[in-house]
Amino acid sequence: MKRYLLSLLVGAGVLFITCGNEPPEGFYNGTPQDDSLIQAQLDAHPEFLNTVDQFVENYIPFTMPSVDFPGVDSYFRVDSPLVKQHIDSCALSISDSSRFADFWYAKDTTCTVYLWDTFSVISKMHEDIRYVGHYDSVIIDPGTGETLAMKLKTMDTIINPGPGTAYQTKNIVGEGTRLIFLEPKRDSVNNLIEPREWVLKRVSYGIYYFPNRGGVVASIYNVVFYNENLGISDTVWYSSYDTTYTGHAMNRLRAVDSLLTYPANETLFARVSISPAELQNDYFYFVSLGGQKRVQLVDGTGSFVITGQGIENLYIEAVAKDSYYYVTPNKGYSAVVWLIPVRVE
Repeated sequence: MKRYLLSLLVGAGVLFITCGNEPPEGFYNGTPQDDSLIQAQLDAHPEFLNTVDQFVENYIPFTMPSVDFPGVDSYFRVDSPLVKQHIDSCALSISDSSRFADFWYAKDTTCTVYLWDTFSVISKMHEDIRYVGHYDSVIIDPGTGETLAMKLKTMDTIINPGPGTAYQTKNIVGEGTRLIFLEPKRDSVNNLIEPREWVLKRVSYGIYYFPNRGGVVASIYNVVFYNENLGISDTVWYSSYDTTYTGHAMNRLRAVDSLLTYPANETLFARVSISPAELQNDYFYFVSLGGQKRVQLVDGTGSFVITGQGIENLYIEAVAKDSYYYVTPNKGYSAVVWLIPVRVE
């Protein structure tokens, strides 16, 4: 009986304490007015909306190692030619793009905008040598009788192919995302100022994959930008989940006033590392800045000149070598591209 009375008293006390209290604050969902104000802020900062200047249509000189033509190839099961090419220049051209902007409001009355981009792109190549290999004899597994590979019979080498074959193109589709973080202005005691005024505060870097789905592409582990004469050395990492980390990582939002900053017309060196590391030699590497000329980073290392003014997009590309070597069978186009916003002074 005493235990029953005690339970009643405790229940009554809880009711007394909580009676009249407001329910916990729910997540802020935003209003159409907020959407309009945020869109106005995005429109006022086009430098953070531009993601298509990574596709530079002008052909650039291209250094390509000698074509490795195997004497045995497991791809062929019948008498069929294997066609590879050596190219001396390449380019990229965008044919179409679309964007989905998703506004995510949070309980702390902030908004993160996800920019989901899809690109239709044409990869362009000029070949100076074409190789055609013919396979006929079969290698059989003596235990199972399975055809393991075909042996090379003959190989034709065509120097300076004619106009109909010298220029090759591949249609590719890619997609990726970047984030923009906004928050409303507050007074000196952290109260929201009404009417609400949204301010763009931080941005993420962007990562784009080609093809958009189903492709197997290595990851860029990090990129180092340096110039010993200027005393510059900056590393951008693929990711960091350390909340105390103050460096640059692709998965972290960065204050718009603390972006990487470089002087105009100076030379900057770049070194790209791939993960897994054993795939480093399986990719070609490029860098471009603000839609200007792409530059090849031979073996992942090279230099380029800082151009432009204000916020510019610095792009790092890692393209699978098979994207350029193979004509038949067509290996498609596989690449990963980093967009890194930098401030040019």
